[in-house]
Amino acid sequence: MRDHTFAKELISFIDSSPSPFHVVHNLKNTLKDNGFIDLDPKSRWELKKNGRYFTVVNDSALIAFVIGEENVEEQGFKMIAAHTDSPGFKIKPFPDMRVKDYIKLNTESYGGPILYTWLDRPLSIAGRVLLRSQNPLNPTKKLIDFKEPIVIIPSLSIHMNRTVNEGVKFNKQKDTLPLLGRISEEFGEKNRIFRLIAQNIDVKYRRNSRF
Repeated sequence: MRDHTFAKELISFIDSSPSPFHVVHNLKNTLKDNGFIDLDPKSRWELKKNGRYFTVVNDSALIAFVIGEENVEEQGFKMIAAHTDSPGFKIKPFPDMRVKDYIKLNTESYGGPILYTWLDRPLSIAGRVLLRSQNPLNPTKKLIDFKEPIVIIPSLSIHMNRTVNEGVKFNKQKDTLPLLGRISEEFGEKNRIFRLIAQNIDVKYRRNSRF
């Protein structure tokens, strides 16, 4: 029963952690619930024996540690490392691309994804959004997760690429750009993804604005 519960908790954690920012956010809450103290990397730390601590860098990296009772120079220390990111695609600063009557997202691949596994499947968008605040050096940060599919990377039909079964070399700047939808009167042809993001995080979109 314990193994079954652990598996369900792990799946729930993965489902709620679609980006490095979500991973760190969820880990912070878990650590706090288990008695860990959040340390400010800009402040002087006062660490104690048997203390539990963690610190966060750029909202995407987390270092947690437990101080034992013995001297570290005599007993040494143990370290476990993992990464919060995963292969995928990142949206570029100017994302909307008009191709005839369609809108594609201007993206770049990240982390060496197996490209063909991304084709013809419903995809969503998640990450962190920075919003303009009163302090230009300290923008407001919000996590975003559309949860539902909103884009797709379509492949060519067989009659347009009859050698597909012989192997295909993808042009990442052309063949793997996600399709967002058709141009419509509701969203127009400019800044559609910004409008969708504004709706998702419940902020007002202003024409020609940038998040």
